[in-house]
Amino acid sequence: EDPAVVGVPDDDLGHTVKAHVVSDRTDREALEADLDAFCRDHSELADFKRPRQYAFHDELPKTTVGKIDRSRLE
Repeated sequence: EDPAVVGVPDDDLGHTVKAHVVSDRTDREALEADLDAFCRDHSELADFKRPRQYAFHDELPKTTVGKIDRSRLE
């Protein structure tokens, strides 16, 4: 399943990027480190677009037509 990336309020920057990821892995800290390393290693992703926060879910909320409901993610 695809992740969802949303903007969230940040005290220092105004807004920052948060990635919502579906995962059944129990080692979430290691997964977060792996995802962050992946984003840092891809130069086509500008640093300001790199997620600074991650949230892990069993499944993402969906709309009635099956799209990810970003309004329910924070």
